[in-house]
Amino acid sequence: MIFSATKPVPPSAPHTLPVLILSGLLGSGKTTLLRQLIQSKQQQAPAETWQILLNDFGELNLDASRLATDGIIISPLAGGCICCTAEHLFTRQLQQLTTQQHPDRLIIEPSGLANPAAIIRAIRRFNQQQSDTFFKIIQVITLVDATQFSESYYQRSGLLRDMLNLADQIIISKSDLVSAQQAATQQAWLNQTLRPSKPIHLNLTSEQRAGCWQAPRQSLSFHLLNDTNTPQLGQTSQRVKSSLPSLVNAQVKQGDISLLSWQGEAEQLWSRTLLKQLMAAPPAGLLRLKGILRTGKDWQAVQWSPSGLDFADQAWYLDNRLEILVDWPYEVFEQARADFEEKLSKCVQVRDLV
Repeated sequence: MIFSATKPVPPSAPHTLPVLILSGLLGSGKTTLLRQLIQSKQQQAPAETWQILLNDFGELNLDASRLATDGIIISPLAGGCICCTAEHLFTRQLQQLTTQQHPDRLIIEPSGLANPAAIIRAIRRFNQQQSDTFFKIIQVITLVDATQFSESYYQRSGLLRDMLNLADQIIISKSDLVSAQQAATQQAWLNQTLRPSKPIHLNLTSEQRAGCWQAPRQSLSFHLLNDTNTPQLGQTSQRVKSSLPSLVNAQVKQGDISLLSWQGEAEQLWSRTLLKQLMAAPPAGLLRLKGILRTGKDWQAVQWSPSGLDFADQAWYLDNRLEILVDWPYEVFEQARADFEEKLSKCVQVRDLV
């Protein structure tokens, strides 16, 4: 016997490439932040190579030549919006990153007309189609122009609302061009309006710019149901086991009024029809329900109160999240939770993101 029997070699794990997405409307300051990040890189990680996919909405990419420097590879994606007409160029560029260029980090600056939800979806779809490189989205940073932002502007622009909802952190740019009171008012309004809550900065220090590469916050609580209107709510969250499939985390904050929270993988797919059937006859003691769930290709915010169930389109990409407020007596709490989770499990399946 010339060759001895050998065990099959398992496939090697894919290379992980950290990805940062800079989002914002036209003129919001994305390229200015990009230059600041490059400057921080040259000081703190000079040996690294960063690839930057720069998408101008037009035939000429005017920022590319001004950003090129040592350790920085600029890949312009001109001729259309990255999430629609230029999507095939974007996918081709991702393929080249897996086979030719091999940078240490990737920054994507889409045009001000691009919805980051489509970019995130394209990255996840590409991850499923190849196993050489895993493109890991570290953060989505959205910039808001302080000189243009207002509550009415927020209400009129669905794209801006999507950008803000998808953000892991928000930067109010050009805050030095408005009064300190106006900038603080904008910051406070966004803090009050956006759920889940997220960091909102008037500017970034050098330490905060370095922190852009840290993993986004994965806090389970939405702070949608945990507010001052429920003083009987318990104060301590406890992680618990759950029967829901493909779950990341489940927590209970038990008190006279209890908060139950579930965080599921993005691959969870929820049935609107079955949820409607379930909530048509809600369990006794259920006070409120809120969540962000994948119900198809896109995501929806779901809310239930005794007045009814409501679904609304929601820009999101991280994971499925669901919370309920209940008034369940302590002696039947665990049984009531188990019964409700069993019913919820019938509304969800695990399916690839497509």
